[in-house]
Amino acid sequence: MITYSQGQQFNSTALDQQLASLLSEKEPGLSVMVSQNGSPLYIYNRGLAQVEIEKVINTGSRFRMASVSKQVTALAIYQLIEKRRLALSDNLGKWFRNLPAAIQDIQVGQLLNHSSGIYDYEDLIPKDRQIQVMDGDIIDLLQNKNSLYFQPGTAFRYSNTGYCLLSLIVEKVSGLPFDIYVQQSLFDPLRLKFAAIYRPNAVIFDRVYGYHPEQGAFHFADQSITSGTQGDGGVYFSSQDFHLWTFNLLTDYFKRPRYEELQEENEKVVKDNVSYSLGFFKFTDKEGHSYLFHSGESTGFNNIISIDLHNKIIISVFTNRDDDLASKAFERIQSALYGEPFYKSFQKPLFPWLAGIYAQGD
Repeated sequence: MITYSQGQQFNSTALDQQLASLLSEKEPGLSVMVSQNGSPLYIYNRGLAQVEIEKVINTGSRFRMASVSKQVTALAIYQLIEKRRLALSDNLGKWFRNLPAAIQDIQVGQLLNHSSGIYDYEDLIPKDRQIQVMDGDIIDLLQNKNSLYFQPGTAFRYSNTGYCLLSLIVEKVSGLPFDIYVQQSLFDPLRLKFAAIYRPNAVIFDRVYGYHPEQGAFHFADQSITSGTQGDGGVYFSSQDFHLWTFNLLTDYFKRPRYEELQEENEKVVKDNVSYSLGFFKFTDKEGHSYLFHSGESTGFNNIISIDLHNKIIISVFTNRDDDLASKAFERIQSALYGEPFYKSFQKPLFPWLAGIYAQGD
């Protein structure tokens, strides 16, 4: 039994058994971690990081974060705003003068909170393309789209395109490749030596590979034509990396008056009393306790994280399979910790709720 908050307890042995029932040791698996105030409360790893060689998942295994990566891109932008090298109100035309006129007026803040109305780059890829799309290719894909889904700032529509453009803005402003900027300015100060941003042919230490279930078996499915982009989903974290990263957010950035000011200024309503700002969904319950959360879906990977700002509890569930394992594991952890989850009013588990939000942008 682990005491985690005001005398509340959960049975870690029972949770071990519940998670073990979801998968075998000889298939793609998961890495789970729960921490409070920087100290681990619960760690569980099961399954294989690379099935072909039976490499076992551990707390240091590095998973592709998919859209959980967006908080990293957002923090890179925040750093440059804090240094007064850009502003939420700066528009795209400042850096990308060859983009269609309708797109040039979109502001940085509208990219951050998914209110830009910009077209999904996934829908603009030629059907015969076989080479992976990178962030820089997004500019070419947008060249012939002098229109938007809606007037910027007037609605919420989840957009991977926006976060790819944000990574390109980081490059324009800093003068460094996005992955190098993130490594030097965000990862290295935290001694996240092996956290990484994906790039073709990069060596990622203790890398986990992705798989897709099909007809009772798991097939290697680590990359797709849209999984090469960096700003919208290219971070590789281990459970250990992620909790160190997030604890730093809680103890440093989230306490900065400028960050709080920008978070509030950038907040955009989604639905069900949920808003989005600076790479996180946010929900505040009737007691005034706030939760940040996000999931990530990519070929071969499904992940979900949450941050209980009141109790300083961080939960992460990373899986190297694109099925419902991450969702099922997260629900069991929520029940073990809280009894009723903070999102009970959503009328569905959190992972499919988020999947529905992303699908509205397809």
